[in-house]
Amino acid sequence: MSIVTQTWRKIPGDYFFICTKSKSGKWTDKAFARDDLAKVDAYIEANTDKNLYWCIHGFSKPRRKEEYAVLPKLLWADLDEVDPRKLNGTKPTLAWESSPGRFAGVWHIDKTMDKELNKRLSYSLGADKGGWDITQVLRVPGTMNYKYGKGKPGRLLWSKTGETIRVSELKQHLTAETEKKESSGEYSKEDRAAVYGRYQKRISQNIRQLLLSQRVSGDRSEILWKLYHGLLDAGMDGDEVATLVSGSVWNKFADRPKQLRREIEKVITERLTTGRLSDKNPAGDDAETDKGYITMNDVVMRPVKWVTPGWLVKGKLTIVEGDPGIGKSFLVQQMCVHAINGERFPAMGQYGQRGVRNAKVMYIDLENDPETDTKSRLVDMGLNPDRLNQYMQYYRPFSLTDFEDFEKFEKVVEEYEPDIIVFDTIMSYMGGSDTHKASDVQQTLSRLSIIAQHHDCAIVLIRHLGKTSRDNVKHAGLGSIAFTGMARMVHLVRLHPSDEDMAIIKTIKANFCKPEPALKFYIESLPAKAGRFNRAKVTIDGFDTDLRDSDLTASADKNRRKDDGKEDPDKCRSFLKDYMTVDRIWDQVVLEAEKRSISRQMLNQMTAQLGMKKVKRDGDEWLRSFKPKA
Repeated sequence: MSIVTQTWRKIPGDYFFICTKSKSGKWTDKAFARDDLAKVDAYIEANTDKNLYWCIHGFSKPRRKEEYAVLPKLLWADLDEVDPRKLNGTKPTLAWESSPGRFAGVWHIDKTMDKELNKRLSYSLGADKGGWDITQVLRVPGTMNYKYGKGKPGRLLWSKTGETIRVSELKQHLTAETEKKESSGEYSKEDRAAVYGRYQKRISQNIRQLLLSQRVSGDRSEILWKLYHGLLDAGMDGDEVATLVSGSVWNKFADRPKQLRREIEKVITERLTTGRLSDKNPAGDDAETDKGYITMNDVVMRPVKWVTPGWLVKGKLTIVEGDPGIGKSFLVQQMCVHAINGERFPAMGQYGQRGVRNAKVMYIDLENDPETDTKSRLVDMGLNPDRLNQYMQYYRPFSLTDFEDFEKFEKVVEEYEPDIIVFDTIMSYMGGSDTHKASDVQQTLSRLSIIAQHHDCAIVLIRHLGKTSRDNVKHAGLGSIAFTGMARMVHLVRLHPSDEDMAIIKTIKANFCKPEPALKFYIESLPAKAGRFNRAKVTIDGFDTDLRDSDLTASADKNRRKDDGKEDPDKCRSFLKDYMTVDRIWDQVVLEAEKRSISRQMLNQMTAQLGMKKVKRDGDEWLRSFKPKA
C-alpha cells in the first residue's frame, strides 16, 4: 500500500484525487471513491510516464473544489527549497523530495486543520506562499519529475504517520503574522500612468506591447512571467511592477491583489538568490518549462479518443458547415442525442472503440428558445427522458475575445464537465475578431483548442457557407480559411446533388482517420402531439459511397445560379421587423442578416427606407429598434 492510500484511509472524505500532467501539458483530475482506494496504487503505476500529483485531503463530492473539501487532521506545505531535515520543532511527519533540491511535507496533528493555521505554517517556514491552500496538489512521493528532460525520480525521506503533533506545541514555533503588510492592490489610473511615464523609455518594445494589449491571446501565466521579468529588467521595484500589471488584461489575480504581490515577490527572491532569470513560470515549481520542441524518443503515443467515432473527436475542434436551413443544427443535435443515450451514430470506418456513452452536452445557442424549441426537438429525436440533465443550453450572449466573458464561459465548462461543446453558430461568438483575417481567427480559436485539450471534450463549431462559389469545398465556409486550418475535422452539409429531398454530410478534412463517405439524411415531419404541430426528427438514409467532393462543388454552383439575381426586399424588411424588437449592435445585425442570405447593401437600403437610425454607444455602432410609423 502506497503512502498516499495509507494517508487517505485515515482521514475523512468520500472522494480523493490523483492528478496527472502529461509531457504535452494536458492536466487530468481522477477521483477515487473511498470504496475504490484499493485501485489507487495501480492507477499510479499505470501513469508513471506522467507527472503525478495528489490532493492531501478528501472531498464530499467527486469535484476538486473548495466548497466540497472535507478538512482532515493534517497540515501540508510545498516546501520548495526548505529542507525538512533541517527544521527544528516543525518537522513534518511525512516528508519527501519532490524534485532535485525541492521538498514537500505533511503534518499529522491532533485537531482538524483550518486554512489560517496551514497558511501560517507555510509563511513561518519560508515555504511556497501559494502551496498551502485548500485543493492544493503536491507531487506523489517517489514518482518521476519530467520537468527535467527524461525525468528525475523523487524520493520519500521518511514516513512517521503513526505520530501526531500537538497543535498547541506547533504554534509555539510559528510566527504570529502570516504575511507582510502589502499594498491592497487598488491602484489608480493616475498611479499606473505615473509609473509608466517614468519607465517608458526603459521598457522593451515587446513588454510595452504586452502591457498595453487590449485583448488576451495565449497563456496568461506565461505572459505574466514575461511581464514580471521585463518590468524588473527596466529597473522597477515590486510595487511598481504590481501597479502596472494590475491594470493589464493579463492580470488573473484581479480579485486577489495580495496573490499578485506574492507572485512578484517569488520572482524577485529567485533573481536575488540565483543572479539570473528563472527558467520557470509563475505556475509554480512543478510547472514544465516549454522548450518549444520535443524529440520523438520522449513522445508517448496515445490513441485518438472519439466522442462519436468518425465524426467528433475528443480534445479537438470539429467544424460542421453548410447553408442556412439545410439541417446542420438538427444533425449535430441528433449526434448529441446518440452520445447521451449511448447509441451508435452511423460510421463505416473501424476506429477501435465504441465512443462516449452517457455523454454530457453543452450547446451554446442564442437563437432557439429552450422551452419552445430545444427541449421539444430533443424529445422528438428520442433523448432518454431520464438524461435530460445531460443536455445543457448556454443561452447567455458572450464574446470569445472578451476576457470576462471567456472567464465565465470557462468556469461553466469546468463546473459542468461536458463531453461535447457546440457553438451554434461560431460567428455569433467571435466578438472583436476579424473573421476574414487569419491571425485573428487563429488567436481566437486557439483559446477553444486549449479548452478542448484541457477538458478532454469535443468542441463543434457550426458555420455557414460564404456566398462566393469556389472550386474547392474546403474554401466554401464563411470567413477565413484559418477556420478550416484550426479544426482537425471538417464536415460539409449540403443538399444531395441528385435528390433535392435528401441532404448529406460529408467529411472534407480528417486528420486522424480515413474520411467517412457521404451520409444521407433528411428531416422527417412527425404527427402533431400535445398541441405541438412542428414536430420533426432526423432520419438517416445510409451512405452514398460514390459521392465525391467535385460532385458537391457542382451541386453548389447549380443551386447558387438558381438563386442569382436581385434580392427580395420583402425578405429583408420582414427580417428587420422580426429581429429588431430591441436595439442591437450593428455588426450583430449584419451577421444575422448574412445567415439569411441578406447582403449588407440590402440591409443598408432597407434600414434607410424604414427610418431606422444607427447611433454610437459605448464605443460600438448600434442600430435602434424598429418602431412602426403611426
